[in-house]
Amino acid sequence: LQAMMSADLPDPGLAVVAEQTGGGYTEIRYGEDLGAAFAKVADELHSQYLIGYAPPKRDGKVHAIDVRVSQHGMKPRARKNYVAPKEQQ
Repeated sequence: LQAMMSADLPDPGLAVVAEQTGGGYTEIRYGEDLGAAFAKVADELHSQYLIGYAPPKRDGKVHAIDVRVSQHGMKPRARKNYVAPKEQQ
């Protein structure tokens, strides 16, 4: 019974992982309308952009990422950092 009850609770770590990696997280509670959650996800998928970046220096270090937008009402969602893998010698 304890395992079933804890399985019904959302894992608080999921929202943290989503935030750190630039992903999304939608928590749906028991009995809530799934249609609204799916509509939110569909809306996000239809209004997203994918940006690529090639680091100029591949030094094997962690580098911070700061994505900003100038258009009002837009909210960028991106990972917080990346590792530039060292070039093979």
